[in-house]
Amino acid sequence: MLDGIVSVYLDSFYCMKKVLIIALLIIGIGALVWWMQKDGGGFGSSEPQIPEDEALTILFEFYNPWLDAAQSTSTDPYAEGLAEAPMLSDEVRQYIADHREDDIDPVLCQEALPRQIGARPLYEEDLKAQYMLLSRGLPEQSPRYAVATLDAVDGEWRITSIACQFGEEAPEREFSFMQEGQLLKSVPPPLDSNYWHLVFTQSGVEGHTVPLFFDENSTCINEQGETSVCDESQFQQTARATVKGDMTEAGVEVKEMQF
Repeated sequence: MLDGIVSVYLDSFYCMKKVLIIALLIIGIGALVWWMQKDGGGFGSSEPQIPEDEALTILFEFYNPWLDAAQSTSTDPYAEGLAEAPMLSDEVRQYIADHREDDIDPVLCQEALPRQIGARPLYEEDLKAQYMLLSRGLPEQSPRYAVATLDAVDGEWRITSIACQFGEEAPEREFSFMQEGQLLKSVPPPLDSNYWHLVFTQSGVEGHTVPLFFDENSTCINEQGETSVCDESQFQQTARATVKGDMTEAGVEVKEMQF
Protein backbone atom coordinates (compact mmCIF):
# COMPACT_ATOMS: atom_id res chain seq x y z
CA MET A 1 0.00 0.00 0.00
CA LEU A 2 2.86 2.31 0.85
CA ASP A 3 4.43 1.55 -2.49
CA GLY A 4 1.20 2.57 -4.19
CA ILE A 5 1.07 5.87 -2.34
CA VAL A 6 4.69 6.64 -3.24
CA SER A 7 4.04 5.71 -6.86
CA VAL A 8 1.01 8.05 -7.07
CA TYR A 9 3.00 10.83 -5.42
CA LEU A 10 5.88 10.43 -7.86
CA ASP A 11 3.53 10.37 -10.84
CA SER A 12 1.90 13.55 -9.61
CA PHE A 13 5.29 15.15 -9.03
CA TYR A 14 6.55 14.36 -12.51
CA CYS A 15 3.29 15.58 -14.04
CA MET A 16 3.57 18.91 -12.22
CA LYS A 17 7.21 19.14 -13.26
CA LYS A 18 6.26 18.67 -16.91
CA VAL A 19 3.53 21.31 -16.65
CA LEU A 20 6.00 23.74 -15.03
CA ILE A 21 8.59 23.15 -17.74
CA ILE A 22 6.01 23.70 -20.49
CA ALA A 23 4.78 26.88 -18.79
CA LEU A 24 8.33 28.20 -18.50
CA LEU A 25 8.97 27.39 -22.14
CA ILE A 26 5.84 29.30 -23.19
CA ILE A 27 6.83 32.29 -21.06
CA GLY A 28 10.37 32.17 -22.42
CA ILE A 29 9.21 32.05 -26.04
CA GLY A 30 6.78 34.93 -25.45
CA ALA A 31 9.52 37.03 -23.86
CA LEU A 32 11.88 36.26 -26.75
CA VAL A 33 9.28 37.31 -29.33
CA TRP A 34 8.58 40.54 -27.41
CA TRP A 35 12.31 41.33 -27.14
CA MET A 36 12.90 40.71 -30.84
CA GLN A 37 10.01 42.98 -31.78
CA LYS A 38 11.01 45.78 -29.40
CA ASP A 39 13.38 48.15 -31.24
CA GLY A 40 14.50 45.34 -33.47
CA GLY A 41 15.55 43.14 -30.57
CA GLY A 42 19.04 44.60 -30.59
CA PHE A 43 19.68 43.26 -34.10
CA GLY A 44 19.48 46.67 -35.80
CA SER A 45 16.32 45.81 -37.71
CA SER A 46 14.19 48.67 -36.30
CA GLU A 47 12.90 51.38 -38.62
CA PRO A 48 14.94 54.63 -38.63
CA GLN A 49 13.27 57.45 -36.72
CA ILE A 50 12.22 60.40 -38.88
CA PRO A 51 12.77 63.71 -37.03
CA GLU A 52 9.70 65.79 -36.22
CA ASP A 53 11.54 69.08 -36.81
CA GLU A 54 12.46 70.38 -40.25
CA ALA A 55 16.14 70.04 -41.11
CA LEU A 56 16.19 73.70 -42.15
CA THR A 57 14.94 74.77 -38.72
CA ILE A 58 17.81 72.97 -36.99
CA LEU A 59 20.28 74.43 -39.48
CA PHE A 60 19.20 77.99 -38.66
CA GLU A 61 19.15 77.22 -34.93
CA PHE A 62 22.90 76.83 -35.31
CA TYR A 63 23.77 79.32 -38.06
CA ASN A 64 21.79 82.35 -36.84
CA PRO A 65 23.33 82.38 -33.32
CA TRP A 66 26.76 81.79 -34.88
CA LEU A 67 26.37 84.83 -37.15
CA ASP A 68 24.99 86.96 -34.29
CA ALA A 69 27.93 86.05 -32.05
CA ALA A 70 30.43 86.64 -34.87
CA GLN A 71 28.95 90.12 -35.47
CA SER A 72 28.98 90.98 -31.77
CA THR A 73 31.61 93.36 -30.38
CA SER A 74 31.51 91.78 -26.92
CA THR A 75 31.67 88.05 -27.61
CA ASP A 76 32.28 85.47 -30.34
CA PRO A 77 30.90 82.05 -31.33
CA TYR A 78 33.59 80.17 -29.41
CA ALA A 79 33.03 82.12 -26.20
CA GLU A 80 29.31 81.34 -26.55
CA GLY A 81 30.09 77.62 -26.81
CA LEU A 82 28.56 77.36 -30.28
CA ALA A 83 31.45 75.25 -31.56
CA GLU A 84 30.11 72.53 -29.24
CA ALA A 85 26.43 73.02 -30.10
CA PRO A 86 24.32 69.87 -29.50
CA MET A 87 23.20 69.60 -33.13
CA LEU A 88 26.82 69.25 -34.32
CA SER A 89 28.39 65.86 -34.89
CA ASP A 90 31.79 65.10 -33.38
CA GLU A 91 33.32 65.36 -36.86
CA VAL A 92 31.96 68.88 -37.37
CA ARG A 93 33.12 69.96 -33.93
CA GLN A 94 36.61 68.72 -34.77
CA TYR A 95 36.49 70.44 -38.17
CA ILE A 96 35.61 73.78 -36.54
CA ALA A 97 38.38 73.36 -33.95
CA ASP A 98 40.94 72.54 -36.64
CA HIS A 99 40.07 75.66 -38.67
CA ARG A 100 39.42 78.09 -35.84
CA GLU A 101 42.50 80.20 -36.64
CA ASP A 102 41.91 80.35 -40.40
CA ASP A 103 41.27 83.68 -42.12
CA ILE A 104 38.02 82.25 -43.45
CA ASP A 105 35.28 81.52 -40.92
CA PRO A 106 34.90 77.71 -41.02
CA VAL A 107 31.11 77.87 -40.53
CA LEU A 108 30.20 80.84 -42.76
CA CYS A 109 33.07 80.19 -45.21
CA GLN A 110 33.68 83.95 -45.59
CA GLU A 111 36.50 86.34 -44.72
CA ALA A 112 34.10 89.25 -44.15
CA LEU A 113 30.92 88.79 -42.15
CA PRO A 114 27.63 88.87 -44.07
CA ARG A 115 24.72 90.97 -42.89
CA GLN A 116 22.49 87.89 -42.90
CA ILE A 117 22.36 84.37 -44.28
CA GLY A 118 19.92 82.31 -46.27
CA ALA A 119 19.84 78.67 -47.27
CA ARG A 120 19.06 77.00 -50.56
CA PRO A 121 18.13 73.31 -50.41
CA LEU A 122 20.28 71.06 -52.56
CA TYR A 123 18.17 68.08 -51.52
CA GLU A 124 15.76 67.26 -48.71
CA GLU A 125 14.87 63.69 -47.73
CA ASP A 126 13.28 62.09 -44.68
CA LEU A 127 16.64 61.15 -43.12
CA LYS A 128 19.15 63.38 -44.92
CA ALA A 129 19.29 66.95 -46.22
CA GLN A 130 21.88 69.28 -47.68
CA TYR A 131 21.85 73.07 -48.02
CA MET A 132 23.90 75.76 -49.66
CA LEU A 133 24.39 78.67 -47.25
CA LEU A 134 24.03 82.06 -48.92
CA SER A 135 25.75 85.13 -47.49
CA ARG A 136 23.76 88.36 -47.86
CA GLY A 137 25.06 91.90 -47.58
CA LEU A 138 28.79 91.21 -47.93
CA PRO A 139 31.05 94.24 -48.49
CA GLU A 140 32.08 92.63 -51.77
CA GLN A 141 30.52 89.81 -53.73
CA SER A 142 32.19 86.52 -52.86
CA PRO A 143 32.26 83.23 -54.77
CA ARG A 144 32.68 81.30 -51.51
CA TYR A 145 29.80 79.53 -49.84
CA ALA A 146 29.22 76.80 -47.27
CA VAL A 147 27.48 73.49 -47.89
CA ALA A 148 25.97 71.90 -44.78
CA THR A 149 24.77 68.29 -44.61
CA LEU A 150 22.32 67.03 -41.97
CA ASP A 151 21.54 63.43 -41.06
CA ALA A 152 18.82 62.00 -38.85
CA VAL A 153 20.35 60.40 -35.75
CA ASP A 154 17.99 58.75 -33.24
CA GLY A 155 15.11 60.92 -34.43
CA GLU A 156 17.07 64.19 -34.22
CA TRP A 157 18.78 66.19 -36.95
CA ARG A 158 22.56 66.47 -36.68
CA ILE A 159 24.83 68.66 -38.78
CA THR A 160 27.31 66.03 -39.93
CA SER A 161 29.34 68.03 -42.44
CA ILE A 162 30.25 71.63 -43.28
CA ALA A 163 32.31 72.18 -46.41
CA CYS A 164 33.54 75.48 -47.84
CA GLN A 165 33.07 75.62 -51.60
CA PHE A 166 34.44 78.02 -54.17
CA GLY A 167 32.62 78.69 -57.42
CA GLU A 168 32.21 81.30 -60.10
CA GLU A 169 28.45 81.73 -59.73
CA ALA A 170 27.30 84.41 -57.31
CA PRO A 171 25.24 83.00 -54.44
CA GLU A 172 23.53 86.41 -54.11
CA ARG A 173 21.36 85.56 -57.12
CA GLU A 174 20.01 82.35 -55.63
CA PHE A 175 16.73 81.92 -53.79
CA SER A 176 16.84 79.80 -50.65
CA PHE A 177 13.07 79.24 -50.84
CA MET A 178 10.95 78.49 -53.91
CA GLN A 179 7.58 76.78 -53.49
CA GLU A 180 4.13 76.78 -55.04
CA GLY A 181 1.10 76.71 -52.78
CA GLN A 182 -1.94 78.60 -51.52
CA LEU A 183 -2.08 81.93 -49.70
CA LEU A 184 -3.82 82.08 -46.32
CA LYS A 185 -4.11 84.80 -43.70
CA SER A 186 -6.97 83.44 -41.62
CA VAL A 187 -4.81 80.92 -39.83
CA PRO A 188 -5.33 79.33 -36.40
CA PRO A 189 -2.91 79.70 -33.46
CA PRO A 190 -0.03 79.24 -32.96
CA LEU A 191 0.28 80.76 -36.46
CA ASP A 192 0.17 84.57 -36.54
CA SER A 193 -2.85 85.84 -38.50
CA ASN A 194 -1.17 89.24 -38.89
CA TYR A 195 0.88 87.73 -41.72
CA TRP A 196 0.06 85.97 -44.94
CA HIS A 197 1.17 82.34 -45.07
CA LEU A 198 1.95 79.94 -47.89
CA VAL A 199 0.58 76.42 -47.47
CA PHE A 200 2.52 73.98 -49.65
CA THR A 201 3.52 70.37 -50.19
CA GLN A 202 7.12 69.26 -49.71
CA SER A 203 8.62 65.80 -50.23
CA GLY A 204 5.12 64.45 -50.74
CA VAL A 205 3.93 65.76 -47.36
CA GLU A 206 1.03 68.23 -47.43
CA GLY A 207 0.32 70.99 -44.95
CA HIS A 208 3.70 72.73 -44.66
CA THR A 209 3.12 76.35 -43.67
CA VAL A 210 5.48 79.33 -43.68
CA PRO A 211 4.84 83.05 -42.93
CA LEU A 212 5.63 85.54 -45.69
CA PHE A 213 7.34 88.90 -45.16
CA PHE A 214 7.08 91.64 -47.80
CA ASP A 215 8.98 94.91 -48.26
CA GLU A 216 9.42 97.54 -50.96
CA ASN A 217 11.64 95.15 -52.92
CA SER A 218 9.06 92.35 -53.05
CA THR A 219 7.83 91.94 -56.63
CA CYS A 220 4.46 90.44 -57.53
CA ILE A 221 3.49 89.15 -60.98
CA ASN A 222 -0.24 88.82 -61.68
CA GLU A 223 -1.98 86.32 -63.95
CA GLN A 224 -1.57 88.67 -66.93
CA GLY A 225 2.20 88.80 -66.38
CA GLU A 226 2.15 92.39 -65.09
CA THR A 227 4.83 93.22 -62.50
CA SER A 228 4.42 95.55 -59.51
CA VAL A 229 5.46 96.01 -55.90
CA CYS A 230 3.48 93.52 -53.80
CA ASP A 231 0.35 95.00 -52.22
CA GLU A 232 -0.85 92.68 -49.48
CA SER A 233 -4.29 94.33 -49.45
CA GLN A 234 -4.88 92.90 -52.91
CA PHE A 235 -4.17 89.29 -51.96
CA GLN A 236 -7.03 86.80 -51.86
CA GLN A 237 -7.46 83.85 -49.52
CA THR A 238 -6.50 80.46 -51.03
CA ALA A 239 -5.06 82.10 -54.17
CA ARG A 240 -2.39 79.89 -55.74
CA ALA A 241 1.05 81.45 -56.01
CA THR A 242 4.70 80.59 -56.51
CA VAL A 243 6.88 82.27 -53.89
CA LYS A 244 10.62 82.89 -54.27
CA GLY A 245 12.68 84.41 -51.49
CA ASP A 246 15.12 83.96 -48.67
CA MET A 247 14.31 81.53 -45.89
CA THR A 248 15.02 82.87 -42.42
CA GLU A 249 14.28 81.51 -38.97
CA ALA A 250 11.11 83.65 -38.81
CA GLY A 251 9.82 82.90 -42.30
CA VAL A 252 10.35 83.80 -45.95
CA GLU A 253 11.50 87.25 -47.04
CA VAL A 254 9.65 87.41 -50.36
CA LYS A 255 11.62 88.55 -53.39
CA GLU A 256 9.14 87.48 -56.05
CA MET A 257 5.62 86.07 -56.01
CA GLN A 258 3.77 84.96 -59.13
CA PHE A 259 0.03 84.26 -59.09
